[in-house]
Amino acid sequence: MYNNTIQSLTNLPLNQFVKGQPLVIKFTVSPGYYGNCHAEFICLERGLVKVKLLNGWEPKYLRSWELEDMYPNRIARVRASNCYVWGKREEDKHERCHWFKDTKTPAT
Repeated sequence: MYNNTIQSLTNLPLNQFVKGQPLVIKFTVSPGYYGNCHAEFICLERGLVKVKLLNGWEPKYLRSWELEDMYPNRIARVRASNCYVWGKREEDKHERCHWFKDTKTPAT
């Protein structure tokens, strides 16, 4: 499983995030294969979440120049359903992913 080291758990929906707030995104590497990457929130743009990709992505075989080819300047626009925060809520036994469904509801 992906090594999520950034604690990013929040009760805010994406439309209340501030610039620089951490989250994790899922992106397509190739058809049927997905990667995860730590990111910083930038803004909402036409219904999509605009983020700056940080170092520390999975899969490890994906090189930084390949990531630059897919996302120039490491800026990505993704759907809210491809974003999650990492952490442990009171009702959880362990830390886990909390996925967003849309920009208006908090991660569950």
